[in-house]
Amino acid sequence: TGAVGLALRPSAVELIVAGRGLRGVRLTQTARIPVSGPEERHIIEAIRAAIEGAHLKTKRVAVSIPNHDVLFRFFTLPPLPRGEWETAIKYESRKYIPFPTDELVWDFHVVEEASPKQLAVVFAGVRKDHFTRVRQWLTEAGVEPLSIEPHNLGLARVVAMAYPRLRKAFIGVIELDEGSRSAHIAIVKDRLPYLARDVSLSAAPELHVGLAPQAGVWIAGGSPAPAREAASGDVFGAQVLSEFRLSLEFFMREYPTASITRLLIYGDESVIAPWCQQFMTQLPYAVEVGKLPLGVEGVPGTLPPASSVGTALQALN
Repeated sequence: TGAVGLALRPSAVELIVAGRGLRGVRLTQTARIPVSGPEERHIIEAIRAAIEGAHLKTKRVAVSIPNHDVLFRFFTLPPLPRGEWETAIKYESRKYIPFPTDELVWDFHVVEEASPKQLAVVFAGVRKDHFTRVRQWLTEAGVEPLSIEPHNLGLARVVAMAYPRLRKAFIGVIELDEGSRSAHIAIVKDRLPYLARDVSLSAAPELHVGLAPQAGVWIAGGSPAPAREAASGDVFGAQVLSEFRLSLEFFMREYPTASITRLLIYGDESVIAPWCQQFMTQLPYAVEVGKLPLGVEGVPGTLPPASSVGTALQALN
């Protein structure tokens, strides 16, 4: 069967089956099942349909959930003995999150930095009631989760594997989701998102939402866009760039010693490729269409979003 990743999104469930081949990772199956309604039974039905439709021999899968369901915070602490980290992080996190940590399923990652000497902390938490609800959905659909993580961890994993020489550098990442008219903005380093936020682009002009086989990225539904719509991407792109700059300003206030080395944009290449040229005239570093890790391939035109590919890579690894 291979390793299975299951990405839960508000409007659809994406299933990816990955295996190892001679040239790297091969995505042997991909599927996108729409969630047909707002009730919990609808997402359970979509999960079950994705699993049954793939005729899997295993029900053990890596699962990713929407970024907006996870509280991500980055902060720094003075150097502390390792045995004091958890207590100090629990106390410090209360400044940055709207809920008591007792109401969360939470975890953290610490990087001990030498210059300046400090602890860089990435904190992530999910409300316990929501985490329990997600596990219940999976149980009712007959799925056993190997792991449950936000989409942005999958995206950070893809970036780290695709750009191994830049793993220790801060990289800006934008993943465009035209299906939900939103963009995910992240600043990542060494498989971790240090900043992560979802941005609604509902005010932007209508854009092409379709399948761009030349892009190597699977985009949900839609039909080919008329040529006259191309110019509307400038307004859409300007909104994305503005939101990225706002995110970057916030991050630099929290972490003034950081330096962004480049910006990667994932999505429909017919939409995002022109943005790269436009963004580079306004940003002091390279901007490029994001690539998948070397060797990741599938049937042309059927690769799912990068963050979903990252979920399958989690299962594979």
